[in-house]
Amino acid sequence: GPCGSTRTEVFNPQQWELPTFVFEPTGCPGARPVIFFGHGYTASFTEAYRQFIDHLVSRGYVVVYPGYQLEFDPAKQYAAMDGGFVAGIASLPADRVDLSRIGFIGHSFGAGMIPRMMQLAGGRGWGATAMWAVSLSPAWSFLVGDGPIAVPHHARVLTISYEDDVFVDTQIATEMLRSLTIPDANKQQLVIHRSWPYASDHLLPLTLPLPISLPP
Repeated sequence: GPCGSTRTEVFNPQQWELPTFVFEPTGCPGARPVIFFGHGYTASFTEAYRQFIDHLVSRGYVVVYPGYQLEFDPAKQYAAMDGGFVAGIASLPADRVDLSRIGFIGHSFGAGMIPRMMQLAGGRGWGATAMWAVSLSPAWSFLVGDGPIAVPHHARVLTISYEDDVFVDTQIATEMLRSLTIPDANKQQLVIHRSWPYASDHLLPLTLPLPISLPP
């Protein structure tokens, strides 16, 4: 895209050990739509998805990327993610972000967080004009109850799963999508198949040069 990128670190009071990273497009003035990014386990460093993030920012999006602790504690981890989103937005001038147009991108455990993050964002009035989410190989969602998952009715959600994923079952994405209380027309599920010699595995969204391929 036409925009450059700057990265700043913001203090997150809900996860003081780890910063929230805010990526802002340069050369693209005005209020910009926002993408809230939920990373997978161990990926509190943005380099894991840096090319992905740079592409999004180049298209004019502000990207907010909080870190969260590795110790399994969904209540604290979800609070860290949401607190980072709030802190990241608070660090920017009000006329720099268009909170009526927001998106969520998540991978693995971070993708599982998306339904709850959509609920919290909707409660603040964020995404009133447009709210969408792309969930990459989502793990289980917590803190959303056992029944239908209520999110803003106009939201659109895409789940993406991978044929060779041995960490997360594709059925999790299917069940999450079915549980969302949005029209079926606003839901889409995609499975990416292998293309030999390359595997379609759980780490596919990462942009680190990992030597992962499918054996003959």
